[in-house]
Amino acid sequence: MYWISYFKHDSGNYYVTFSSQTIVVLPGFFKRVIRMQGNVIVGCGQVDAEVLNELGFIVPTRFLLKTV
Repeated sequence: MYWISYFKHDSGNYYVTFSSQTIVVLPGFFKRVIRMQGNVIVGCGQVDAEVLNELGFIVPTRFLLKTV
């Protein structure tokens, strides 16, 4: 699991940070991927590598688990 932090900008979009990367995500997409309910303005949480990829983060391969 990996930690992300996020806040809702005045534009309505979410700024999401993982490690040293920050991306801008549309609110509907962000809420669907994170499974967030309500109108959260700022927060943090744990997500897995699959969610990081879906959001658009570049996840170093050393963070990914290989399945056999």
